[in-house]
Amino acid sequence: MNDDVNAISRLPAMEGNAMRRAINRAVYSILTSNPNLSDGIALFHATSHGDTIDLTFLQGEEAPVLERMQGFEVDSVKYKVRQSFAAAPIDFRGLYQGNS
Repeated sequence: MNDDVNAISRLPAMEGNAMRRAINRAVYSILTSNPNLSDGIALFHATSHGDTIDLTFLQGEEAPVLERMQGFEVDSVKYKVRQSFAAAPIDFRGLYQGNS
């Protein structure tokens, strides 16, 4: 196999970049939708204290997991990239600073 343009070797990096973009979209969709927090006040409301967004990864795996499977009956390689994460706004106490 001749891979002069590095098409095959670039696939894992491209998939990793796509996963990072998916995380960015998840966080920015929260910012742009301006959801109500647990107190019923919107994230960006005049009476809000300004909130933070929590980004959590399943089992602490912050890097995408790349799996590769080579074909036996047909000369092929399959890639699978996965990353389990969740993004959610949390209340103002995430950024609140008390007077001390």
